[in-house]
Amino acid sequence: MKPTFVFIGISCSGKSILSKRFATGHALSRIDVIDFVLPYVPALDLGEMTSQEMLDFAYREFFEELEKEAYDVIEIASDDPETHVPQIARILKTQGRRMMLIFTDASLDECMARNWERPPEKQVPYEAMEHQAEFGRAFFLNLRNRIDCMLMYSDTSSARTPDQSYAQFLRVCGEFKRFGLL
Repeated sequence: MKPTFVFIGISCSGKSILSKRFATGHALSRIDVIDFVLPYVPALDLGEMTSQEMLDFAYREFFEELEKEAYDVIEIASDDPETHVPQIARILKTQGRRMMLIFTDASLDECMARNWERPPEKQVPYEAMEHQAEFGRAFFLNLRNRIDCMLMYSDTSSARTPDQSYAQFLRVCGEFKRFGLL
């Protein structure tokens, strides 16, 4: 079965840096849920919808796209992993693919500091990031057991540069491949 690499973690934890670099470097197709969220931000800013409504609409469109097209690299935030990750796993199973779940691991404080470096229109609300931070390592280890997928932690903390995080990610991928898991 061909693997699909699903990057998940708190907003600003380094998912995009890793997933974009990996997809580009290996000529893999990539999809990011943020591309489905951003069109709804103006309606959110105008008070025409709530954050939850925005995410519901965006994820509905995102999953419709996933069902139509098989992607090699998928990026989502940890907004509702108990719902979203199993749904991705079901879609991938129908496509005859195996999920490799990559949890980008950086603290909420580090992610918040990175968030403030973003342009104002790309900043994630604190409440959303705080909610995402509730889902840590232990949660994903338990989730991995429930949906039977491979799980990789990628240390994207400020103690590592993006290059170091990417090199470590590739080393772990190499180990999975060496043991026939990829």
